[in-house]
Amino acid sequence: TVFTTQNLAILWKVYEMKKLWEVIKYYTRADKIKRIKRGIYVLIDPNRPYAPFDLAQKIIPVSYVSLSSALSFYGIRFQYETRIHSMAAINKLYHIDGNTIQYHQIKESILLHPLGIVQKDQYVIASPERAIGDMLYLYPNTGFDNLHEVDTELLDKIAHIYGNKRINAEIKTLINRIKEDNA
Repeated sequence: TVFTTQNLAILWKVYEMKKLWEVIKYYTRADKIKRIKRGIYVLIDPNRPYAPFDLAQKIIPVSYVSLSSALSFYGIRFQYETRIHSMAAINKLYHIDGNTIQYHQIKESILLHPLGIVQKDQYVIASPERAIGDMLYLYPNTGFDNLHEVDTELLDKIAHIYGNKRINAEIKTLINRIKEDNA
């Protein structure tokens, strides 16, 4: 439901740019698609609204949904927040079509590490354990509401990708707390 110009070219098999722009203008005027940002379009279908996580992935493709967005998605944090948080190579804030999308800068070695990254249909999201690691990386001593389903072995492995003693210590403490609570 969210497309880049390149996605539309492939979908419609129109590779000549002039022709592609004509087709995009046609479907825009016919209210089939809507331009929401330069080079990004959404399908206009009341029965199939686009997912904001899809939009976040299209704006900066080398990114993944994390922090409170992922933690809320998995039920680890109960606070509802409308802002979408993603990890990327830059800090950036966008207000697009009623959505606020914030990208948080993280080291490239961490960003590109595949451990704890989950590919959904049209976007990439941190696993609960990776989102916890990202949260502690950016916001030390953060609290979490529901840790019953967290995989402590994966959380321990994820702690090492940050290369930070403070995060390792915080995660070890958190793992001990989870084990005590689940005992």
